[in-house]
Amino acid sequence: MKKVFLNVLLFMGIFFISCSNENEINEQFSVQSDSTILQRINSNSYFNNYDFELIGIEHNKGLEAIYSQLESFDFLNSSQNDLYNEIFEEPQNFLLNNNNFDKLDSDLLSQLKPSVSSSNLITDMKNNLFSELTSNFLKEEVNKIENIFNDFKTIENYNSTSVIRDIRLIEENINKSEIVFNDKEYVAVRAFISTSIHSLNYWEANINKWYELNPNSNQTFGRGWSWFKNAIGNMAVADAYGAGVGAVVGFVSSIASGPGVLVGTAAGAVGYGMNASALQGVRELHNSL
Repeated sequence: MKKVFLNVLLFMGIFFISCSNENEINEQFSVQSDSTILQRINSNSYFNNYDFELIGIEHNKGLEAIYSQLESFDFLNSSQNDLYNEIFEEPQNFLLNNNNFDKLDSDLLSQLKPSVSSSNLITDMKNNLFSELTSNFLKEEVNKIENIFNDFKTIENYNSTSVIRDIRLIEENINKSEIVFNDKEYVAVRAFISTSIHSLNYWEANINKWYELNPNSNQTFGRGWSWFKNAIGNMAVADAYGAGVGAVVGFVSSIASGPGVLVGTAAGAVGYGMNASALQGVRELHNSL
């Protein structure tokens, strides 16, 4: 009888301990679930394993999609606003039909357009991006990259290979830094870097075919090496700042709802970067005539 009583006590003890542990686990799970979004915002580790090269790769695919759309555009009988609308339509279609950006919120897509009334698109986007950066270190690194592109435009022997090498060194410097950045500024700058590199490669290989979209492209004009490098540099910088601004828009919009912070951030970077790129590209080609 004593043995039975002890066994009952032992069973009850195990039962209560198990219940206690289960409640504790459930409680911890609940707290972890509620704080998931906060963890994503406050910890760079959430983005450490993300391949930011995807943003630059998808950016270039998006530019090709815009180019294909413009091949059938009636430049001679359309207004400038018609052209802008045509440009802004394709990034939305590209993102919505891209498996990398599944379940995007339409509210995000409507926010990925730079102002067509901006007389200096690059400066305006830079100001927008810098208003989101709290780290002076990151601001300095972004300025260094813009200066690299300025050197590319003005120094004859400073080629794209050298530009990419120097930007990668800055990227490495950021990744090795012991400074703790908030997620929003971190992803914005990483999107900026990825897009700047891939955009440079894209425009260097494709600027001529974009120029030939213009029905007046057969006219004789002074389109020498200087113009070529200047236009490529300007478009790469515009793409990069567009991606940085778009990453912030996508990040903020995806915190409370949407497809997730990573997907929203990447989609914002790609979509805004595509729009900024095409807009700046049209202006560069128009100015060359």
